[in-house]
Amino acid sequence: MGYVGGVLGFNLACTAVGFCLLAPSLRGLRAVTIATYAGVALLVGTGVVGVALCVAAPFGAHVGLVAFAVAAAVLAAAGLAAARFLPPLLRAHPVSAPPPSSPLADAVATAAAAGILVVLALAVVGGFRSSPWLDDTWYFWLPKGRALDTVGLDPQLWRPDPSLHMVFGNDYESPYFIRPDNPLWWSVVLNLVMRFVGAIDMRAVNGELAFLLVAFVGATGRLLWGWVRPWLLFPGLLLLLSAPELLRQAQGGDADVPLAIYLALAVLAALGWLAERSGFALLLTFAFAATAIQVKSEGLLELVLFLAILSVLAWRAGRALLPLWGTVLAAFAASVPWLVWRSKHDVSNVFSLRNALSPSYLRHHTALLHGGVRILGDHLTSVHEWSLLVPLAVVLGVIAAIRDRRLVWLAPPAFLGFGYAFFVWISWADPEGAFRLVASAYRYVTPPIVLAAAFLPLLAERIVSPRPNTTGDASASAATK
Repeated sequence: MGYVGGVLGFNLACTAVGFCLLAPSLRGLRAVTIATYAGVALLVGTGVVGVALCVAAPFGAHVGLVAFAVAAAVLAAAGLAAARFLPPLLRAHPVSAPPPSSPLADAVATAAAAGILVVLALAVVGGFRSSPWLDDTWYFWLPKGRALDTVGLDPQLWRPDPSLHMVFGNDYESPYFIRPDNPLWWSVVLNLVMRFVGAIDMRAVNGELAFLLVAFVGATGRLLWGWVRPWLLFPGLLLLLSAPELLRQAQGGDADVPLAIYLALAVLAALGWLAERSGFALLLTFAFAATAIQVKSEGLLELVLFLAILSVLAWRAGRALLPLWGTVLAAFAASVPWLVWRSKHDVSNVFSLRNALSPSYLRHHTALLHGGVRILGDHLTSVHEWSLLVPLAVVLGVIAAIRDRRLVWLAPPAFLGFGYAFFVWISWADPEGAFRLVASAYRYVTPPIVLAAAFLPLLAERIVSPRPNTTGDASASAATK
């Protein structure tokens, strides 16, 4: 089949599962409209199937092709059965047509859409022609997936034991995986991709990341369609997609880009719930949030942080916040088997919460605080890495909040500010913070930047739209169509 055909086959299979899971919400729509949900379906299918296998692994399952086939079949059947027998409680709301536009606006939208297609084509071609440049990919992400397939979740491979270290000169090697605390989703996905390919071909890793990036652009456009005029939506997506650091990291092979994708979509879906009380948006929030939690250890903390910011700024949503946080709790429940297994086998976090909350520890590591403030700040504000995404998110957020008199539009600047402070604190309390600041700080800032940038079309729409005549009800306090 080849590595290209293998990656394509895996993503087609996940897209099919995703459409089956979305069937209760999409039934009754025209085929052309359903096709526009392909990006959403791919990410939902890949995410939920991966999460299901992460749940199965701690119970002794070998998560290879057989487990994938079983999980995919069960999930697809459940989605189709729900579409057949359940009432349409989660049906996707029909979106309103965009307001009339001028020839100039149509030209801008067309040019930006063409630019998106060109950049995506280059990202896909470049992905399939390159191997990951980050050694984490072949050092532990993919090997973990291979181990989960061949021997299962063997504690001897995940539990550090200093007595087993073998010293060779100045190099330290150990018979267990580094970063054993990281969840399993990205390792599971990479192994499945290699199984579909039929061989270990590292170009397939970047090919998979390219597919996820394409799906992310399509899913974000689909979620924002009807909220934002095309001549604002497409340039905003093009600006995000063409950020040099995003494209560079999409060829690195690490899990930070998938984490950024699923976090951004979880928050956008949560915003859709608060704005429209759409059960479909709540369903997407669950799927994306459950996946984000299972991608990396910091996924849960970042998800809680970003949704807490949104909840505080959209406090007028009132009772709608309860179902939202109930959904987050349900998404977290999917990670409980992994956390219980880790506790049972003494696989602890590399980050110590005790250190993070200890004034004495932090006082003796102020050099890390100074380093974190400087290094993370440099990456966050780098125009060379992230173009104008950060200053635009801050400026447009402030303008939209002042013009609309709603604090919710300060969410993108808050995502950036609190995300920055969060990782400064994490680095300050990390026993290996000095190393990680040098090796990983550029990746720490990726999720908050991608999330804030996903809001740029909404901010632009709010600024150019006529000012509302009323202060709005609870749902409108979260977002405005």
